[in-house]
Amino acid sequence: MTQARPATEPAQPTDTTRALAAAAGLGVCAALTQYVVARHYLQIEWAITIPVPLAWWAVAGAAGVVGAPLFLVVLGRRAERLVVLPWGRLLLTWVVPVLVAHYAWLACTVALLRRIDPGLVGTPMRDSRELLSVALLPPPELSLLWALALFPLIAKAAQRVPGAALVAVLCAATLLTSAVSFLVFLAAGLRFAPQIERAVRPSSWRDLVARAVVAVVGACVLGVDRFPADLAVVVAGLAALPFALAVAARLRFRALMAVGAAAVPMYSLLVPVLGLADKALLARLSAMGSTVQLAVALAEPLALVAGIALGGLVLMAVVRQVRGRALAGMAR
Repeated sequence: MTQARPATEPAQPTDTTRALAAAAGLGVCAALTQYVVARHYLQIEWAITIPVPLAWWAVAGAAGVVGAPLFLVVLGRRAERLVVLPWGRLLLTWVVPVLVAHYAWLACTVALLRRIDPGLVGTPMRDSRELLSVALLPPPELSLLWALALFPLIAKAAQRVPGAALVAVLCAATLLTSAVSFLVFLAAGLRFAPQIERAVRPSSWRDLVARAVVAVVGACVLGVDRFPADLAVVVAGLAALPFALAVAARLRFRALMAVGAAAVPMYSLLVPVLGLADKALLARLSAMGSTVQLAVALAEPLALVAGIALGGLVLMAVVRQVRGRALAGMAR
């Protein structure tokens, strides 16, 4: 007869938990890569003849399709524990604190961008109208904390709405604003948790190829001129999700799972770090000779993504330490 495990002993992570953590890690790394290449790397004036920047452009295109959807569905899956909270407790313990954190972070980021790189996120934020627009409906690169704060409210209010209908409504809302694009994948993660868990289970190569075909077909909408751009990104991401989850399930490395656990602070560092990188590096790298540029062209995106990831891990460790000390102080 086996002895029961003590209630205080933490549960061991399952294969599904590991696979989802790896998916979040792979997703945030892909999202960082896409943004670093599109908004920084391709802005450098390359003088080299070897098409390394073209190769990075292709990598960034693929990473942009699977990046944010992967780590957002994992975050959405975790929102289930918030949706069951009473309205008052949900507002006081989650929505308000996360919104406060979002606007504090947004204020610091906007102040930094206005000083060193006003055009990085596409909205210059030159006057009060543009600032108010970003504050109320931030673009995706500035909307992660905003989406995480508001999504449990939307999910709780729409508990009786079928999952497919909720995702469809949010997809349609991207025609009005790109700010809701992250909400689509959070909703998919919450409402389609069983399907996501099946997607990260071991699968045959034939099944993997079939999912890859679906992903490629879905990504084709990105090349249709008349298809709305924000909706195309969402459709392509949803089509690529089963394939991306299956790939992530085969990459259950500890480092990748650790990165997945720090996905939120990593993504939060993306825009400020890129703003500083643009200020410090763009002109210098554009003026360098072709030999030095070739080495930079090969390694710079990896170096920047690794630096942001390391910063996110450090920030996550600091947050956990501060939270632990605060809880210990309250217990006294």
